[in-house]
Amino acid sequence: MKQNSLKIFLALFLSIMIVSLVGSINVNAFGTNEEIAVEGDSVQTHLSTNDQIMLCFHNKTKLMICTNVELDLQISCEALKIQDNNLIIEVIGDDDLQMFMNCTREEQQLGLLNGSIHHMRNRNTYRYLEGFCLSLYADPNGDCQCKANCTCINDEVCDCQCDCLKNCSCDCQNCDCQCTCDPNCDCICDGSCDQAFLKARLRLKITNQNRDGEWAYYDQSQNEWFTLPTTIEDGYLTAETSELTSFTVFIPEEEIDTPILGISLSIAGISIVVITIGIYIRKRKF
Repeated sequence: MKQNSLKIFLALFLSIMIVSLVGSINVNAFGTNEEIAVEGDSVQTHLSTNDQIMLCFHNKTKLMICTNVELDLQISCEALKIQDNNLIIEVIGDDDLQMFMNCTREEQQLGLLNGSIHHMRNRNTYRYLEGFCLSLYADPNGDCQCKANCTCINDEVCDCQCDCLKNCSCDCQNCDCQCTCDPNCDCICDGSCDQAFLKARLRLKITNQNRDGEWAYYDQSQNEWFTLPTTIEDGYLTAETSELTSFTVFIPEEEIDTPILGISLSIAGISIVVITIGIYIRKRKF
């Protein structure tokens, strides 16, 4: 009896441990997708490498951010104007980043007014109906830093060696006789600091209205919009970009000029035929 009781106790204990373990795994798994309510229009947060966060502004606009680098993030979102929208942004870089995101409903200076029409260089016509504009800007997280180490060779000569963090080169040639480095020793970025951002993957939840939509970015040098190759993946309009600028989704506008022109020509043709027949009949009578 004692052995049976011991076996039953061990079986119950193991069952409880297994249930607890599974429960903890589920909590951790779903915790990464838990929505964080944002009552205001702005928020600052930090994402670790390969981390993600789901923000819900005013219980309306949902914004999920994913990243492969350390990311300091500052977001401004006019959710009360944008209303319900579901957006995923995946940030890809090769160094830590500080990123700024701004979501607005209309941008008059960019020509984004509700219902506005845009003619692209690909000769297609699009209409702005989605009601949101996303602006992305990023900086390296931290400036180039120079570490100097000076060694006295003799009473008059110092050997000054400098190392730069953030993949930068160091411009430091002068040391004084006390073996301290020149206070004007500067770091010179070799480009990697400026190019920590590589690309972003933009995804917008599909609705009946935007189903045929295309992502577009604003070229600040040419002051015009250009569409991005857009695909549908897992119920989202998806596009990739290496630009840091403003983005939106345009809806292709159906050609309305051609049918109207065709109807006009048909009416004109019928009118000509009727007039011609009338003239012919009148001449026959006389």
